Amino acid sequence: MAKRTEKEKQTLLIRFTTQLGLGYNKEEIEDNLGLNPGDYEPLLSRFYEQAESGFKSKSNLRIFLDYTTRQAQLVRDLERLKIALEGKQWKNGQAYVGAVKVQSDILDRIIATGQDLGLIQKIAEKFIMVGGVDVRDMDMPKLMNSLEEEIISVRKLQGGRKRGRKNNNVIAFKPNVDENTDEEIDEQVKG
Repeated sequence: MAKRTEKEKQTLLIRFTTQLGLGYNKEEIEDNLGLNPGDYEPLLSRFYEQAESGFKSKSNLRIFLDYTTRQAQLVRDLERLKIALEGKQWKNGQAYVGAVKVQSDILDRIIATGQDLGLIQKIAEKFIMVGGVDVRDMDMPKLMNSLEEEIISVRKLQGGRKRGRKNNNVIAFKPNVDENTDEEIDEQVKG
């Protein structure tokens, strides 16, 4: 790097960092800043050193707050876009829906990032397992079919033995499960 004062070096580094942030490539940055051959790599090294020390000194909370602030700015920008799109022709309807989805994704990423950094407690999903099947969201007919399949599977494993019951059917299902009342099912299970 050419001989520069410390203040000039700091100013150049700030301008260099800005150019990187705007997405310019090496040649564009060299042209925009009027860099001499060989100036780019030392500036890039100083940028990395400064960025690395900044990240090392930040706590998870500080990193999360910085991230959240930037994401909130994006959400505000999307809000402005949605307002601009309201009442426009239908072709902009897809853009509006896209903006809503992006906002939702941003909020989901904020929560996921907070969980990854250990700042937001992640609550495990609740499962209701019966015979290795998650029955949490099953309606009654599907649940009864699943249980019946599980009973048949167990019988096959047992080789069809009756295990001390007179009736090999544990529950006698009616053809339409919806016709079974709770009392009938309780009676069949007890029986």
